[in-house]
Amino acid sequence: MSFRITVTDHDDIGFDCEEDETVLDAADRAGYAIPYSCRKGVCSSCEGGIASGEAMVRGQGVQAGPAEGVKLCQARPLTDLQIAPTRIQKVEPVERKTLEAKVRKITRPVPDVAVIQFRLPIGQRAPFRAGQYLRVVMEDGDSRNYSMANPPQKNDGIELHIRHVPGGKFSEQVLSKLDKGQFLTVELPYGEFCLSDNDDMDAVLLATGTGFAPMKSLIENQIALGAARPLKLYWGVNTEADLYMADVAARWAAAHPWISFTPVISSPSDGWDGRTGFVHRAVLEDIPDMSNVEVYACGAPVMIDAARSEFEAEAGLAKDRFFSDAFARRSAWCPAGRRRDRRRGPDMPEKGGARMTGTTETDGGTATKSRAPEGMAGLAKGLAIIELFGEEHPAVTVSSAADETGISRASARRCLLTLTDLGYLTKNGPRFMPTPRMLRLGRSYTGAIPLPQLAQHQLDAAREELGESVSLSILEDGRSTFVARAEAARLVSTAIRLGTRLPAYAAATGRILLSAYDDEALDAYLDAAEPVAMTKYTVTDKAKLKEIIRAASRDKVAFTDEELELGMVSMAIPVFDPDGKLVASMSVSAARPRVTVKDMRKHMLPILRIYAEALSRSL
Repeated sequence: MSFRITVTDHDDIGFDCEEDETVLDAADRAGYAIPYSCRKGVCSSCEGGIASGEAMVRGQGVQAGPAEGVKLCQARPLTDLQIAPTRIQKVEPVERKTLEAKVRKITRPVPDVAVIQFRLPIGQRAPFRAGQYLRVVMEDGDSRNYSMANPPQKNDGIELHIRHVPGGKFSEQVLSKLDKGQFLTVELPYGEFCLSDNDDMDAVLLATGTGFAPMKSLIENQIALGAARPLKLYWGVNTEADLYMADVAARWAAAHPWISFTPVISSPSDGWDGRTGFVHRAVLEDIPDMSNVEVYACGAPVMIDAARSEFEAEAGLAKDRFFSDAFARRSAWCPAGRRRDRRRGPDMPEKGGARMTGTTETDGGTATKSRAPEGMAGLAKGLAIIELFGEEHPAVTVSSAADETGISRASARRCLLTLTDLGYLTKNGPRFMPTPRMLRLGRSYTGAIPLPQLAQHQLDAAREELGESVSLSILEDGRSTFVARAEAARLVSTAIRLGTRLPAYAAATGRILLSAYDDEALDAYLDAAEPVAMTKYTVTDKAKLKEIIRAASRDKVAFTDEELELGMVSMAIPVFDPDGKLVASMSVSAARPRVTVKDMRKHMLPILRIYAEALSRSL
């Protein structure tokens, strides 16, 4: 069965979409380009609206028009749809190729980044547009997505920039063993991250980490075409060493007056005399008026989200002039190339599965039928289904759910399918049963404290970005008490749960919280604490503890390395209120040897600080 898709404000555009096909795939097949990046429901590049009709959207449930923020790469129609994408244009239908690419050369400009040159089979070329990406297909059918760094003029080969991610599936199973002469299966091209034809506008190219790769393709393509459109490249990294092709970018700027290059370091050494801080803030400092520029951003989602919102709010950038290609890293606390399912490995659950954003429910699929007060009939029906489960009803069918709740079979079915899609239920034949995710709804009762409520979104986002468990703690009776937490999906997890209380002197979180004490108060705490060793590595000497806590106050970060639990490392940073008072500690914990304190300091600290500062601004 197929449905008709039409487009708001484009009477000449329409195409058919099969019921098991996404709107994005159908548009692609019909020769219409809608902005997208990951195609996995992770980034927001393809987000648009549904003006009328209904669609099942993985991670968002049933979306009924009018609805905004719909991921069109995950939307499968339930009825005819009228959509409102941010942009849509007619293009030639994509001709993708699957090829065996031979490794010609591997170089490592820095220890954790591999630049790989591939040669395609003799006589075969792979046409693509500058800024697009490919999929590397692994032996088990899994795939990873990486931007091509070479310009389209060199389409007899491929250049990829891949960061090694400790514990990552591709890094450990493929990249670490890859050698000259070996083959990888690649599928290309994908993506719409390409320069527009608005040559009268300056283009800001904003990259973090290996997001430099598509920028290299874009710039070298412009050079090859003899263009002169002003290109302003900003490259943000953690340390100077992460600028793995700074010499290449500097040569572009020296040879072509229409290209500028600005590197920005977030954790600089004492010898760095260039720009520092967040890369998007450097752009704002240089270009306070963006009314006549376009921005092309590739890298960490947190950077892209911050850049988009702040450029629009502070510099007047038009919404349709921000183009992005977001990394969506599973276990990636370092800026890595893109990978399958949010461009990630298998270490974490898919983004979106825990969110129920914008889900609406109508009886019979129209917006004109009667609703509960405030127009929330769909929510009321969903809650009725949820409350049905218990000892008396450990599992339900569509019929029994409809009978017990008094709602129609159609509505019961949609509620059950939505809850299944969101991960709250599992389906076995005709029977629906709760999953452990249902427990999260009960925990909502404990979320009435403003700080944990405000923090949860930032913790979830940090967990998604870092691939590790992230928590918020407060100081209570000399103990670090966990009041909010975003748990990473790991086979082995810690015993930390909401309400867990740890000795402040032995926990990274506690040391941050204690860092607000003056000397007299800290001495009094240590005298009363009588530190006890939790492991053989726990620091119990009071003079040494005072030194560590004072260092935490100075550096705004604290670490523990197997002091609380063998095999566990933790890092904590402060959260301040608007008056500058330390009110909580945000922390991340991980298992050794997969992650070390050095890893945390270099790769995780800059990212965690972004979310802690975002939380501070929201207080």
